[in-house]
Amino acid sequence: MAEVASVEEGLNLSRVYKFDLIFLELQNENDFAFKDLVQLNSKIVLISDPHIKLGHALHLGLIDNLVKPIDSIRFDKTIKRILRGVQSEAEATNEYILDYNSRIILKEGKIIVQIPISEISHVEAEGAYTRVRFINGKKMLITRRISKWETLLPSNYFCRVDRFQIINLNCVNEVIPQANNLTQVSILGVAERLTIKRIGTERLRAALLRRVEN
Repeated sequence: MAEVASVEEGLNLSRVYKFDLIFLELQNENDFAFKDLVQLNSKIVLISDPHIKLGHALHLGLIDNLVKPIDSIRFDKTIKRILRGVQSEAEATNEYILDYNSRIILKEGKIIVQIPISEISHVEAEGAYTRVRFINGKKMLITRRISKWETLLPSNYFCRVDRFQIINLNCVNEVIPQANNLTQVSILGVAERLTIKRIGTERLRAALLRRVEN
């Protein structure tokens, strides 16, 4: 949990750390570029003054817009709706956060395998599917969205660096800075180096440093 003094500070912090829920207070229409909301990958509740026109921001996946002064009953309803959504999603997927040494069953067509979570080196989004790569160099195309993998995998071992990729921190061999704020990452079991942008690099470095500190 964190509290910040400005939208810019909050946006920078959310690029490094993943927040499940963000309360964003707007005092005028120029406080925030609404197109940046989609970068956060978090549930967002706006808190705004009555005179602010949200316009096209309403279609960006906002949970709610609480207009000041905030009524306590309305606030309670918003929180309960968020909690119901989290519970419904968990029940629908029948999934939970796995331990690093747990085994998971994966299916691709008629092929079914059971492998330890620790042998997954990299998960890459391909539309509604994900390409799962293993430390032995093999890979599978799974009918599971990357957002579900992010919920399932233990965050102290796996880092979602951007909208498309989750990396096993134990499988990172080398992080190589490149020009134009790009970074190449060498990963065990993946022949080609991955290329990630500045925000992804910040998330990966922060996750690796937390491993060192612990």
